[in-house]
Amino acid sequence: MPNSTLYTVDYTDSDATRIIRVAGPQDGAAVADQLERFGFAVMEPTELTPSTQALETLADWLDLGEPYIPLMYRRRADSKPYVYADIVPRADSNHPGFGSDQAQPFHVDGLFDPVGAIRSSMLYCVRPAVEGGRTIVFNASAVFMALREQDPAAAKVLLGEGVLERLATIPDVRGSVHAAAFAYDDSGLLMTRYSDGRTERWHAPVGEEAELDRALSYFRAAVKEPRYCAPIRLGAGQCLIIRNDRLSHAREDFVSDPEQPRHLVRGLYRRAPGGVPAVSGV
Repeated sequence: MPNSTLYTVDYTDSDATRIIRVAGPQDGAAVADQLERFGFAVMEPTELTPSTQALETLADWLDLGEPYIPLMYRRRADSKPYVYADIVPRADSNHPGFGSDQAQPFHVDGLFDPVGAIRSSMLYCVRPAVEGGRTIVFNASAVFMALREQDPAAAKVLLGEGVLERLATIPDVRGSVHAAAFAYDDSGLLMTRYSDGRTERWHAPVGEEAELDRALSYFRAAVKEPRYCAPIRLGAGQCLIIRNDRLSHAREDFVSDPEQPRHLVRGLYRRAPGGVPAVSGV
């Protein structure tokens, strides 16, 4: 299996959260290098004013291709609003995460999509919260590799087809998807859909209940370790890009100014910076 610096990197390294200033396509290589090393990058565009259109420019600079609408939202009568998703607290929102100021558990984007289908997730900050609201990036790939070294049987359970069920909770979308929590891509690198919250159920293979319990205990302890977790508070005009096929992420609860609420815009992409293609077969 290929080695990856992502499996051994420590998120307490100050380089992990350094801000990369980007002014055009010439800066895409620096972002791609940061993603290769840490699985995420914080960008600050120097020539863009905070707006919902900024993601389109950044995606072009990074060669991400067209934004992707996840399978779950395609089940809705009108999926166009989810080309770019506005994440802003609203009392009339029918999305349990986007319209809330409450904490969100660890997950990958694309609840119904196959593991690895969405390589990149970008969060662009139009306006930060008054307090809280950090995105917590979790190096699920590194945790899996550490578990595999210490307890191979427990790690193997997470590769089992159907071990992780993810359920839709949006009012007009129903259903769930059973699949593996981890898998390997064509190059032998690890991919993840590790998510552990209100929209997830875990199913142990018959006779391997103890192994799944050990695996989940290991991961639930790891989310408290700073070497695996990086809290990111974006300022207005800054953007976080995450390798959604390698990492999981969560969100803190927050306090928002009712007149000028916290506002992030999300874009999802099948490719990674530099034109890294979508996983074949998904």
